[in-house]
Amino acid sequence: MKLNAQRRKRPFSNAQAPTSRRGFSSLHARSKSIRISSADGSRSALEFRSVTQSVDEAIVISDAHGKIIFWNGGAKIIFGYAEKEIIGKPLALLIPTQSSAGRGAKLEQLLFSKASPIDSKTHELRGIHKDGHRFPVELSLLSWAFGAKAFFTTIIRDITERKRLQREIMEISGREQKRIGQELHDDLCQQLTAITLLSEVLEKKLGEKSLVEAKDAAEIHKLIVQSIIDTRLLAKGLLPVELGPDGLRSALAEMVSNTEKLTHIHCRAECKKPVLIRDSAVAVHLYRIGQEAVTNAVKHARAKEIVVKLSESRGQIVLSIIDDGVGIAEGAARRGRLGLSVMNSRAETINGTLRIRRGDKGGTVVTCSLHAPTPRAK
Repeated sequence: MKLNAQRRKRPFSNAQAPTSRRGFSSLHARSKSIRISSADGSRSALEFRSVTQSVDEAIVISDAHGKIIFWNGGAKIIFGYAEKEIIGKPLALLIPTQSSAGRGAKLEQLLFSKASPIDSKTHELRGIHKDGHRFPVELSLLSWAFGAKAFFTTIIRDITERKRLQREIMEISGREQKRIGQELHDDLCQQLTAITLLSEVLEKKLGEKSLVEAKDAAEIHKLIVQSIIDTRLLAKGLLPVELGPDGLRSALAEMVSNTEKLTHIHCRAECKKPVLIRDSAVAVHLYRIGQEAVTNAVKHARAKEIVVKLSESRGQIVLSIIDDGVGIAEGAARRGRLGLSVMNSRAETINGTLRIRRGDKGGTVVTCSLHAPTPRAK
């Protein structure tokens, strides 16, 4: 069946079609119910082609060795290959087994690992277009058998637009944080300072008259001064971070120090040697990941100690946040709770990998790792 010449003229966008896992499950159900009986134009084969050519997603069928044997129109639009160019080629040509983001042989694991059985769950990986550019994809796999032979149906969705929208949302959030931080610093702190001066004058006048209320006025003055300190620390956490090549190390140390002052939880930063990050946007995302992880540890983990580690080895930068709290709930990382989805989006934005697990001795370990980035061209 040939593609209609009037089909879409640009790649599928998640802003135009449903992105839920239910959509993937529906496609899997349809794919599972129709088997390719042969290439002789039988009814089941025609139904299968009709279904697969009518969807926006790439539907790719490969054999037990990972060689592509079926390619639909959605795949051509997303990856740029015509059917005759790709049949017989390895699936790894589209989804490389090795990733610069440190995901390792993820596709290979999904296809062939017994420890990670295939199901219809979605996985986010990086795809490669015919022209060589890489882009984010959402992938779902189904294994099935025809006679004694095993096959894999891979449903792939281009999520470039979704990722762009996520980055835009984070930028909007950052601007809003900046606005709130500036208002706290420039407006509320100034008003509290004025109230402090008034309370100081009131305390002095009451003291001159030897009134017992002078002690109450002194306590009010003390509380307002502490409120100013807390508000300034809060404002500083909301304002954007200006980081030089080695600024992340000092920014994390200051963040840890401020957290300890506000929460009275023992916090420390560990960075034995300078970690140079010349792309300031990457440094800011790492800082925000660390900030979110520390906030989660304070709010949800009931931790008594939080450790933030930053290191670099052989071009690999690793940021770890470790607490001794109650540990992350089973499945919470997958469900995107506790702001984890925000951290994951930030990690993906900088081509990093975020891992969240229980510590060997309890608590939670959050790790973001990435290859040391090159500075952006101005």
